[in-house]
Formats: sequence, C-alpha cells, structure tokens
Amino acid sequence: MAAPNTERGGWVEESHDLFREGLDFASQGHFEKAVDTLTHYQKLCVKHGDKKGEGKALRNLGVCFQELKQYKKAIECFSRGLSIARELGDVKAEGKALQNMGATYESLGQYDLSVRHQEMGLAIAQQRGNRKAEGIATENLAVVYSSLGQFKKSVRLHERAVAMAQASGDHEGEHLAQQNMEVTYDQWDKYKKAMGVGPKEKV
Repeated sequence: MAAPNTERGGWVEESHDLFREGLDFASQGHFEKAVDTLTHYQKLCVKHGDKKGEGKALRNLGVCFQELKQYKKAIECFSRGLSIARELGDVKAEGKALQNMGATYESLGQYDLSVRHQEMGLAIAQQRGNRKAEGIATENLAVVYSSLGQFKKSVRLHERAVAMAQASGDHEGEHLAQQNMEVTYDQWDKYKKAMGVGPKEKV
C-alpha cells in the first residue's frame, strides 16, 4: 500500500499560516512586513497552481501598497488579481479588484480612470444584487466626483450610498458616507465663496 501523500497538505497548511500572518501584520499597521509575508504566500500559490490563493494574495498586497502610498505597485497587483478573477469567473473578486483599482487611480489623481473602474465595479455589484457592495461602489464614485469638483453629483451619490447602507444594515458604511457628504458640502461652500456665489444649497 502506497504511503499517503502529505506534500499538498503540508504546503496548504504552511500557506494558510503565511496568509494569516500577513493579514495580522497588515492589521497592526506593519505593511512592509505584511508585503514580505504575503509575497511569500503568493509565490507558494504560484508554485502549486493555486490560482484562487494567488488572486487573494495579490488583492491584499495591493491594499498594503496602497497604505504604503506605492500606488503603481498597488495598481499592478490589483490588475493581475483582476485578470485571475476573470479567468476563474470569480465575479465577487472581479468587482473588488475594480473598486480597489478605482480608489488607487483616485489617489494618483487619474480621475477618469478612477470613474471608469468604479462604474464597472458598481455594475458588477448591481448584477450580483449585493446592496452593501453597491453602496460601497456608489460612495467611492461620490468621493471621486467630489475630487473632480462636481459637488452636486457627488452629494447625490453620497445620499444614495447612505440609503443603500441603511437598507443593507451597513452602519459603518452609512457613517462613512454621511461624513464624506459633510466634507463635500464644506468643499462646495469654499468653492462657491471663491467664485463669489452664495451659501450652499441643499440638493
């Protein structure tokens, strides 16, 4: 009788440990350590043909690079993760990758690309019927339009995001959208004063 093959079980256990360790480092704000650990995890996944694990590693690496303000590296990770998600037909991961890319492009000041990716992420959330994800994508778009100086459109999107967060029971998302909406109104006020226009109007 052949001896049981423990190789797969061994690397799977090792990879899971690495992934958890990487997330722990990230949650503690040790993003460089998280990058090292998650990169090791990613390489293990590639070696053993674990595409889903590789995509998960890339998504989390991208988030770490965002925190480190290494936006081009973040885009590269999210883009590769997006390709894997599409290859696997993982619509949920595809939507997350698109939203993450949109947020990173916004940080780079590339607002047209940001809007494009956020709108694609929003379409996927709507297709999946995921109200929470739809609310997050809507709020992300609101932030981009605020950065573009399109304050009226931004406020309307903030209001939609608040309503979606309330409908899905996402209290954190609701609070964030309300906070961001107030920031947008403040920016709108400053813009109007600079242009010699009166106080803000409620939409």
